[in-house]
Amino acid sequence: MNADKILIRQLKSSNEESIRYSFNSVYNKYFKLVCFCISQYVSSKEDVEEIANDTFISLFNNLDKLEESKNLKYYLLTIAKNNAISFLRKYSKYTTLPDEIINLIPYEEDFHSNDLIEQLKHVLKKEELMLLIEHLIYGYSFKEISIKEKLSINTITSKYRRVLIKAKKYLSEEKLWIKKKNSF
Repeated sequence: MNADKILIRQLKSSNEESIRYSFNSVYNKYFKLVCFCISQYVSSKEDVEEIANDTFISLFNNLDKLEESKNLKYYLLTIAKNNAISFLRKYSKYTTLPDEIINLIPYEEDFHSNDLIEQLKHVLKKEELMLLIEHLIYGYSFKEISIKEKLSINTITSKYRRVLIKAKKYLSEEKLWIKKKNSF
């Protein structure tokens, strides 16, 4: 019998000692792999470890849903990926624009990101604007966007660079126009 299937059977047993031993075995066996999976989405080592621990807690809390026929490794990696994406979505409101764009935005007391999006609608195509929003606001990685769009990561990063250049050019021209308007 497969070692993971034995671990799953022991995890689902009523013997507390067996559960503890099996859980520690699963943790020690897959912790580095789970961390590696999460690090594909999250860069901070502390966040990666926290999400990894949350992954194992989630596994433990959902033992009743775990079937012996399931592949334990892929089950854990799926939980890890979902936890990493949830983390990104939860903290995406803290994602910032590149400094070169931030310096061009005419900040006012009541300025919101929606105002910037409305401004950029004048110069960016819909798919370019969506790329910017997905990456900066929703926190999707270029890898996730490339999978969703069925394009290579290089294509996505190139498009993203071009979008930033267009946005920077438009915002710098807009800033010059505002300065000229205010100098009259």
